[in-house]
Amino acid sequence: MNRILLLITFSITLLTGCQSLNYIPDYNSPISKPPVGTIIQLNQALTFYPGSSRTYVQNGLAKQFNDIDERSPWCQFYRYEPPAALETMRTVEPDSFRVTSSTQSVEIVAIPAVASFASTIILPDMFERNVNERTLSTVMKIESTRQPEIVEFKCAVFNEPFQYNFVSVTQIMQTVGDVVTLKLN
Repeated sequence: MNRILLLITFSITLLTGCQSLNYIPDYNSPISKPPVGTIIQLNQALTFYPGSSRTYVQNGLAKQFNDIDERSPWCQFYRYEPPAALETMRTVEPDSFRVTSSTQSVEIVAIPAVASFASTIILPDMFERNVNERTLSTVMKIESTRQPEIVEFKCAVFNEPFQYNFVSVTQIMQTVGDVVTLKLN
């Protein structure tokens, strides 16, 4: 009797372990990120201004760095090129880019060491707004045979560390509007 009960228990455990799980990603979650294989379709040309290897999109509009609101989600294309190329205006043409890796990272906002020391030890009230803030980024390494110099698509928001609310996939789609289309894999 004990053997039969043990065999039934073992069989049920084995069968439930073999059951497949249908995972449906929650693209509204701040920890969501576009999976590898996603296609980033750029629908219009974007300009890289002299001195910059990045071009930005926010609220469905192409922007320069000085025009973005860092407290609202923004995205950027990064162009890897020799320093001499930075002297001229360049563009990234409409194209399809395949995501080869997708990660999330936290970038510490650069502040002078003296201000950092003062903010934590001597004068905490004076520096309370900017010291502990971070840029929360979803970074996608991308590739295209037509434009191999375009190597990264990053979406981020400037936020406080205790609110680790990365830009969700849904927010990325809202941020880029009609400028970029994400075809999730």
